[in-house]
Amino acid sequence: MSGISGRRKGYVRPHPARHGHALGGSLLLEQAAVALRRIAELGESHFEYPFYQGKVQAARFYVRNIVPEINKIAAVIKDGDTSALEIMEEGL
Repeated sequence: MSGISGRRKGYVRPHPARHGHALGGSLLLEQAAVALRRIAELGESHFEYPFYQGKVQAARFYVRNIVPEINKIAAVIKDGDTSALEIMEEGL
């Protein structure tokens, strides 16, 4: 089997997590922008208003609660902690 050895897999995990958080935020913001336009076009009395309002609220939650984790993950990556890699295989 080619690829990353078992001892290195734990070390590369933060990179995809950081990118996933950023991509998820970007997609939710796009959806929220569309939802805001639709809300403006349809008005609060339209039957789809709650759906579009939900899109806006979901994006707001994600930006306030999930996106800040990107900085924390970046700090972990920058720190370069290799303690998990230093565990002897026999110790696992």
